[in-house]
Amino acid sequence: MITFANLKMLFNPAYLFNPNPSYDMKFFVYLATLFGILIILGLVSFVSARRNKKRKHAAVLLSNVYNWLLTIGLGGMLLLFFRYEGIAMISMRFILLLWLLTFILWGIYILIFYKKGYKKMIKEYKEQIEKERYLKRKKR
Repeated sequence: MITFANLKMLFNPAYLFNPNPSYDMKFFVYLATLFGILIILGLVSFVSARRNKKRKHAAVLLSNVYNWLLTIGLGGMLLLFFRYEGIAMISMRFILLLWLLTFILWGIYILIFYKKGYKKMIKEYKEQIEKERYLKRKKR
């Protein structure tokens, strides 16, 4: 159960920057599940991006998504492994917190790209198809 004392401890520098945190992670199973799901979703996005090579705009968006998911998932699993093995300095809580913050910020970046850049790419693609429709094609 999350209490105010637990949240207060999260902002304590001695807790966050402890080079040798304890082995008893309360959220290990949850974090391992989250990073495992991210890896699976990244692989699904990778396969989907490879199938949509002809639709350039969809391939660009899906490549951004699979890069995001696979990088965060594999890096998170690596950080959890370091924590499980008790490797000093790399298993600090701060690095894992920073990694989760990177996950959120990278996701916001992709969302902004989807709202602005992706919709612009779709519009240009539809205009290109419309132009090609009315241009004469050479006869063989």
